[in-house]
Amino acid sequence: MVGMIQEATGILMSNDNMEFNHLMENEGHEGSNQEIKDFFRLLEDAERPLYPNCMKFTSLSFIVRLLHLKVLSGWTDKSFTLLLELLNDAFPEGVCLPNSYYQANKITTDLGFTYETWDACPNNCMLFRGKDEGHDKCQICQSSRYKQFTEDSNDDTTKNNQIAAKQVRYFPLKPRLQKFFMSSKTAELMRWHEKERTKDGVQRHPADSIAWRTFDERNPSFAADCRNIRLGLAADGFNPFRSMSIAHSTWPVVLIPYNLPPWMSMKQPFFILSVLIDGPKGSGNKIDVYLQPLIEELNELWERGVLTYDASKKEMFQLHAALLWTISDFPAYANLSGWSTKEMGIRKALHPQQRVSGKAYLPPACFTMSKDDKDIFLKVLKNVRVPDGYASNISRCVHLKERSIWGLKSHDNHILMQQLLPVAVRKALAKDVVEALIELTNFFRQLCSKVNKMADLEYIQGRIALTLCQLEKIFPPSFFDIMEHLPIHLAEEALIAGAVQFRWMYPIERKHIEYLRRQMPRSSDDQIEKIHVSTFHTWLMEHVRTSEIQYSDEIQHFARGPDQFVRRYGGYIINGFRFRKLDKDNKRTTQSHGIVVKAHTNPVESGWSVVLKMTVRDLFDMYSKDGSNNIKSVPQAEPFNEQHLDETIYTRDDDVHWVREGVDGTTVDDMRSIEDDVEMDEDE
Repeated sequence: MVGMIQEATGILMSNDNMEFNHLMENEGHEGSNQEIKDFFRLLEDAERPLYPNCMKFTSLSFIVRLLHLKVLSGWTDKSFTLLLELLNDAFPEGVCLPNSYYQANKITTDLGFTYETWDACPNNCMLFRGKDEGHDKCQICQSSRYKQFTEDSNDDTTKNNQIAAKQVRYFPLKPRLQKFFMSSKTAELMRWHEKERTKDGVQRHPADSIAWRTFDERNPSFAADCRNIRLGLAADGFNPFRSMSIAHSTWPVVLIPYNLPPWMSMKQPFFILSVLIDGPKGSGNKIDVYLQPLIEELNELWERGVLTYDASKKEMFQLHAALLWTISDFPAYANLSGWSTKEMGIRKALHPQQRVSGKAYLPPACFTMSKDDKDIFLKVLKNVRVPDGYASNISRCVHLKERSIWGLKSHDNHILMQQLLPVAVRKALAKDVVEALIELTNFFRQLCSKVNKMADLEYIQGRIALTLCQLEKIFPPSFFDIMEHLPIHLAEEALIAGAVQFRWMYPIERKHIEYLRRQMPRSSDDQIEKIHVSTFHTWLMEHVRTSEIQYSDEIQHFARGPDQFVRRYGGYIINGFRFRKLDKDNKRTTQSHGIVVKAHTNPVESGWSVVLKMTVRDLFDMYSKDGSNNIKSVPQAEPFNEQHLDETIYTRDDDVHWVREGVDGTTVDDMRSIEDDVEMDEDE
């Protein structure tokens, strides 16, 4: 049961309630701390068995399981109450269960699983809360607060009941932040960023960033107590229904506590769900309407704080919190930060050409791939097998027959950009295009490294401007909207805010993918073949024994061979990577039996190979060592391989080869349809 509460509340439980009660009685604190007292008393009940000698359920765990079944099965409150009455009659004496749904649901309130629900304008103009709670219409657009039903509806019950057109659910923040300090273990970890972090100028944690340090310098009273919480805010829309044919967008808003170590702060048990916005459509630029209660509570936490019990120090303190930054995918920048994220330009050399037949000819751009080029590019991606746990099955998204790619997840694009694109595109495009793309991928590879030196980030900050200039020589102006301009700011953002993995959307989105992972078939663990001793061992043992060279003790021990009685394994983990036997690996979509990835390109350059260094997703290097195991200031950062690009500045369009030679262009039936599309785009 303790584990269930830990996962639900995001805290590690311990037996500190006796000290807390003693402290509260002596200091006479009241008010909101009564909730903390109730919580600790609930933990005492959590260990009480459902009935004497019951080993499987406690009273609390049994009630929580029943409430879970109610939600999954859609039971009404009345049916749940009737079930509790039946169980109380059927169970022997000594079994203590609530008599009604109201009493059972109050347990979730004591656990902190509380939320407030407010009706919202269907056009996202306002919330019906506070002074606006009594209104039936939106005070801005005059839309009805409730769903409207047609006169010919036969459901009188539905017509008589007022159903809100849209709602938002808000989960109070202060009690959830307080719970981080109810466990002595978690309370100590909330000070990790100050007490345990390696401070050698290397960015491994948000506390290493310029933004964090500048914030502390400007707010010394906040920084004086390292227990004060720094938060990140993430927002993203998702479809809660299994059928993707249904257009529905529900928006959760999640808070991330950065006080914790990096291997904990970005994990799901420590995410804080703050706001849940109903669909079916996203709130767009009006998301700030739904963030009003959160902003109000954040202001209270900043200005006044909340009295909190620290179980590790056995003392009360005034807890404050601050929001450092927001996390979102690029389209949501416009919603959360008010950025402009759109439209376009035209390059004359690539304009449609009128043919005598009335048809229009579209010249191939220098980055256009022929059918053979596409086959080469796609076959590399289709046949690639990355290390186990490094990425999902990218090959499933590659469709050779249609010569297309679809269904890539966010992290798949991340891997494609940093690792696979330079390999796959090498023989599919012209040299100058390939060089520019490799330079771009190297920028993101260095930027996304888990360990970065300031000098490296400053270097790529200046280099990316040249890279984008090179891309502007290749791709038309319509390609360069705000998204392609974004890399100019990313290195500077990393210099200010620290390692980028602490501001990624992947952990937020990954929780919606866990369901899919459970559906994937797993290979059997029963098929383990006998390991045969190779002839190499016999030769090595004889060679070392008869050689005049004095080999080291390690080689002599190795040459003696393994013990006759050994334990066999189907795989092993080294440096965070998991490797399995070949027979197991053949049944999986990821590669785990070796370190070589074969990518077939046609034609193939003789003797060509590419060395790529990969970092395990959940492995964090918190300090750097030299050969003598002494900590040193220079980190083992992932290398940035510079491409030597043509930095010539062209002053005339005639000097640039916009059209690719040797590749067929595209012919369309009607020139007028193209002109109509251009006029429509200009109007937009």
